[in-house]
Amino acid sequence: MGSVNEESKLQLERYLQLINRRKFVLAIPIVLAVAGAALLSYFTAPVYTATATMRVDIAAAGVDVQDPNAASRFLDTYSVIIKTRGFLGRVIEDLNLQTTPTKLAEKVGTKSITGTELVKVSARAGSAEQAAAIANDLASLLQDPQFASQNITNQTTTLTTQVDAQLKVMQDEQAKLSNLQDTSAPEAQIVSQQAVVDAAKATYQSLLGQLEDARVRQGQAARAFSVIEPAEPPTGPTSPKWKFNLAAGLLAGVAAGVALSLVLEYVDPTLRGVRDLESVTGLPVLASIPFGVRWKYPPPPVSQDYRLLATKLQTGLQEHKLRSVLFTSARPEEGNTTVATYTAMALAQAGLRVLLVDANLNRPDLHKLFNIPIAPGLFNFISTNGLRPSKPMAEAASDAIQNSPVPRLSVLTAGTKMSDPSELLASAEMRKFLDFLETQWDVVVVDGAAMSVSAGSAVIASVVDGVVLVAAEGQASSRSVEESLSELTSLGANSLGLVYCKATEA
Repeated sequence: MGSVNEESKLQLERYLQLINRRKFVLAIPIVLAVAGAALLSYFTAPVYTATATMRVDIAAAGVDVQDPNAASRFLDTYSVIIKTRGFLGRVIEDLNLQTTPTKLAEKVGTKSITGTELVKVSARAGSAEQAAAIANDLASLLQDPQFASQNITNQTTTLTTQVDAQLKVMQDEQAKLSNLQDTSAPEAQIVSQQAVVDAAKATYQSLLGQLEDARVRQGQAARAFSVIEPAEPPTGPTSPKWKFNLAAGLLAGVAAGVALSLVLEYVDPTLRGVRDLESVTGLPVLASIPFGVRWKYPPPPVSQDYRLLATKLQTGLQEHKLRSVLFTSARPEEGNTTVATYTAMALAQAGLRVLLVDANLNRPDLHKLFNIPIAPGLFNFISTNGLRPSKPMAEAASDAIQNSPVPRLSVLTAGTKMSDPSELLASAEMRKFLDFLETQWDVVVVDGAAMSVSAGSAVIASVVDGVVLVAAEGQASSRSVEESLSELTSLGANSLGLVYCKATEA
């Protein structure tokens, strides 16, 4: 459970870092959505809602109070009646409205208050006064006997038709019975037909009773409705809902912004600035190195950016008594060799005795930069003297280490490749050799291969005192940097910070 929670926490942190890194992308949909909601609300015609409260006396309406569903049916019936063309036509005529019954039906309605005899009659209109006038006219018409009895009249008409039809059925069945009796039909047949006639009479009597009840209720319906509280013009519109629209716009903008950020991160996870790098890693960016010319021999002067980087490292080295630093990158060609070399030069010019080691055994470059022989070098020392020592370590090291044109800066090149580089760098001899070098120089700067192409840098990272990860603008991606730092963390490496190089920003 703990590992699951930790993984969820890390995933949440990644999303928060992504949002922080893409905050300008995130802001665009939010601004557009909120602005769109504001414009929509501004240009939407206001709608006002007014409500009249009425009491419905079910008993006075002649409704069977013993039937638990009768009252509900009665109210539902009138909620339909007030939307009929005849009813709304009267409202339009009374108030001289410029609309049609069909359109007005969409703007009126009733709602029963549960557990009471109260009903809310509501109307919507473009002005507060008109909404109140419509609601009050609806309530007034419900008390008009002509309209209040409309439903009962319809029931009476229907029941009259049913009574007439049933009377015809009863007369036909009676005629059949008389015919059977006149023709001396079998007794069983006469008895069966008598039962049919009796059933027809019973149905007829039931419908006749219902018709009489309906006629009684027709005169009582108007007394069922009474106005408890007439509608008053509302103080403000019910639409547009500014707060709701702006909140919905904000939520939609955030959702769209996050989705857009995720898509952009998937399509192009490339880091575009120091802020991106810091938000992804949570580590300090020690320096932002502008895109410069390629190295040429003799070495060009050390720029101010590298001097500042060297100063920061020197402070950290002194405070924490660090003697060795590995420069590596997530991917090849991100500039870690150049950064390591210039930093070593800057440290030497600051008065420290510095050894620059080429541990990029798959693709060594330091011998080219300083125009010195590639061998003897690191490979030669470890594979010969380290495994089968023929000389004391100090003597063998002095044979492999070469001077550079920069005072106080020595260089240990990669040497001639003789075996698997990763295996060689992971050997106990390599660890002993690094420990020895740290005792002979103030600082040992190691130029390692990219983490993604060689396990050698990971091995060295677990041995040296600190690691600096180099990320190049337009090349380093959030995924590659995160993966490299995750690997360094798993090895227990001490990540000192990052260098953002090939930068186009000031």
